[in-house]
Amino acid sequence: MPEPQDEQSAASVVTEEVSPLDDRLLFHVLSAELAGNQGDLRQSQQAYMDAARLSNDPRVAERAARLALYLHDPLAAQEASQRWQALAPDDPAPHEALALTLLRNDRMEQALDHLRTALRLQSGGVGSGFERIVALLARETGETKALALTAVEALVAEHAAEPQAYQAWAELALQYGQPELALKAAEQAKTLAPDWTAPELLLVQAHLKLEEGDKAVELLEQVLRRQPNDYDLRLQYARTLLGLEQAEGALQQFELLLKARPNDLQIRYVAALLSLELGENDKARTYLLQLVNSGQRSDDAYFYLGRLAQTEGDAKGALRWYRQVQGQYRPDALLRLAEVLAQQGQPAAAQAKLKEVRQQYPAYTTRSYLLEAAQLRDQGRLHDAHALYTEALQQQPDDIDLRYGRALTAVMLGQIDAAERDLRELLRRQPDEPILLNALGYTLVDQTTRYYEGLELIERAYALSPDNPAIMDSMGWALYRLQRLEEARELLLEAYGLSEDGEIAAHLAEVLWHLGDRHEARRILAEGLKREPGHKVLLDTRKRLR
Repeated sequence: MPEPQDEQSAASVVTEEVSPLDDRLLFHVLSAELAGNQGDLRQSQQAYMDAARLSNDPRVAERAARLALYLHDPLAAQEASQRWQALAPDDPAPHEALALTLLRNDRMEQALDHLRTALRLQSGGVGSGFERIVALLARETGETKALALTAVEALVAEHAAEPQAYQAWAELALQYGQPELALKAAEQAKTLAPDWTAPELLLVQAHLKLEEGDKAVELLEQVLRRQPNDYDLRLQYARTLLGLEQAEGALQQFELLLKARPNDLQIRYVAALLSLELGENDKARTYLLQLVNSGQRSDDAYFYLGRLAQTEGDAKGALRWYRQVQGQYRPDALLRLAEVLAQQGQPAAAQAKLKEVRQQYPAYTTRSYLLEAAQLRDQGRLHDAHALYTEALQQQPDDIDLRYGRALTAVMLGQIDAAERDLRELLRRQPDEPILLNALGYTLVDQTTRYYEGLELIERAYALSPDNPAIMDSMGWALYRLQRLEEARELLLEAYGLSEDGEIAAHLAEVLWHLGDRHEARRILAEGLKREPGHKVLLDTRKRLR
C-alpha cells in the first residue's frame, strides 16, 4: 500500500460536508491531520477511525483504512475498509484493502473472494486488475508473501487465457525473490501473447537473478532484432551488458543510444567512463570535453579528465583539471593533486594538499596519511614517515593499514623489535590473515636469525594462500636461509613464473648463483633491472654477487 504520507489530505473533504453544527467530525479530522504532520501516525489513525465512523464520505474511510494497513492494525483496517466498501460499493480499492487485511490474517478464501470482486469491478479490465493486485502485494513481507503468491496463482488459474494474469504472477514472483517461478509464469505469458515484449523482459530479469547472463543477453538481442529502434529496450540491453561487465559491448550500445539522442548527457557520461575503462583515451576525452562544454556534470568531467591526463603522464594537464573539481570528487581530486605534485618534485605543496584533505574531509584522513607517508618513504625520509604513522595512529589506533605501514617502515629503518610489535598486534586481531603472517615471517627470516620461527609463520600463510607469489617468494627465501637450496629454487621459479617482481627475481638469482648456475642468475638479474632499473634489492644483489 502507498505510505500514508503520500495520501491526499482529507481535511478539505470534511469541510465540504460538515455542517456548522456538526463539529465533532471536523475535530477528529483536524486532530488526525495535526498528528500526521507531527509524525504521530498512530494517533492520526485513531482520529481518522473516529472520523470515518461519523462521515459518509468514502475518502475519509479510505484514509483510515490505508493508515491502519500501513501500521499493521488488522482490526482497524478491516473496520475502516468495510466502511469504505459500504460507502463506495462499485470501487475495487476497498475490496483490495480488505483482501490484504485478510491475507495478513491467513484467511485465504475470504481474501480471494474480495480479490475476485476487485477484478470484476476494475474498469480497465482483468489485465489492469492484475496489475493493481501486484502493486497491492509487492511490499508484503514474511509469511504473507507465500499466501499472496498462492492467492495470485489461484486467480491466474481462473483466468488461464489472460497473458496479463501470468505476467502479473511473474512480476510478483520476481519481486518476492523467486526467479524460477517467474520464469515459468513469464513463459506462459509469452506463449499466450507471442508478440508482447513485456514477458520477454521479465524473462531477462529472471535469468539475471539466476546468474544466467548469457541467456539474458541472448533474449535481449532477439527482442532488439525485432525492435531495433526501441530506445528504452536498447538502454536495458546496454545496462545489462554493463552489469555483466561486458564493457566493450556496453560501450557499443551506449554509442548507438547517443546517436539516437545526442543531448542525453547521462548516456554520454557513461560512454566516457566505459571508454576510459577500455583504454580508448581519445574517445573518452572527446566525451568528457563535451560534458564540460554542456555545463552539466562538469565536476565529474573535470575529475576524469584529470585522471586521463595523469595516466598519460601529462602532469600540467592533470593539475589543471584536478584544481577545478568541486562536489563529490573534490577530496579524491585533492589526493591525486598531491600525487602529481610529489611526482613533480613539489613535496611541500603535496603535503599542503594532504593536510587540506584532513582538515576538510575527515572521512579521507586515513587515505591522506597513507599517501603522505608513502611519499616520505619515496623521498628517503623514513624517520619522518614513521613519525607520521605514529601521529596518525594516535588519532586512529585501530586502523590496520596505518599500523601495517608503520611496521614496514620500521623494518626499512632496521627497527625490527618495533616492527614485530606492530605486526603481532595486528595478528592478535587477525590471526589467520596470510598477508600479516607472511610479513612477520619474512621479516624474521630476512632480518634476524630466527629462521625456523619465521618459516613456521610463512608456512601458515602459504597454507591459507598457496597461489600468492609473494608468499611463495618468502617461503623460498626461508628455505634458502636454511640451506635447502633445491627446494628454494623450485618455489622461487614458481613464484617468478607468476610474478616477475624485482624482489622475487633477486632472490631467485641468488639461489641460482649459490647452486652454481651463474649464467642464469646473471640473466635474471639483467632482465629484472631492465624492467626496474632502480630496484634496490636487485641492485644490492648484483653488487654482492659480483
